[in-house]
Amino acid sequence: MATNFAGKKILILGAGVTGIAVAQSLSKRGAEISLADDLVTETAGFTVAPTKSFSAENFDGIVISPGWKSDHSLISAAKKYEIPLLNEVDLAWQLRGELVPNQRWLALTGTNGKTTTVEMAAAMLRAGGVSAIACGNVGTTVIESVESTEKYEVLVLELSSFQLHWIQEATFVAVSILNIAEDHLDWHGGFNAYAQAKMAILDRASTGIFNGDDGEV
Repeated sequence: MATNFAGKKILILGAGVTGIAVAQSLSKRGAEISLADDLVTETAGFTVAPTKSFSAENFDGIVISPGWKSDHSLISAAKKYEIPLLNEVDLAWQLRGELVPNQRWLALTGTNGKTTTVEMAAAMLRAGGVSAIACGNVGTTVIESVESTEKYEVLVLELSSFQLHWIQEATFVAVSILNIAEDHLDWHGGFNAYAQAKMAILDRASTGIFNGDDGEV
């Protein structure tokens, strides 16, 4: 689908911060947006309908917000009908190639301390004269950062295990894992699956920086 969304019917699962940012971005590119959420009815000028109102086969693509489980009926149906499953980070990566092709991405994950560390990393880059911003699972969404008129040289992404579960395309100059402790085990189905979601960040870069004092890492 690349960045050509004109006339495409896109269903966004989740009307939170990420879902709305994607809806605003893709609607500007001519996509026909539908928002599904069982807890929200209207937000940011978009009408939101319950998930039971939609059938996956009626869409050209489905955007999955972080936190939606892979066994959700709409996601399972999308896989059955071979409807592309999209996510905000990969969409931002595609737009990066169009808007800021020389922009470099760094990414960090961990159970604790992520926000402090990405903010510190972005501040260090700015102090060194590099235009940078911390984004992702903190503050500004990745897609908003890519589309910013600031044309940032570097994005420092904080990525949760939920986000890492869905990423397929985005790659990074370097990644880091701070620590891994028990968290979100009900969503992932156990500690090993949660740890593997965190470790999957290593598939997206050739350079990794690790906390050698963390036993699980």
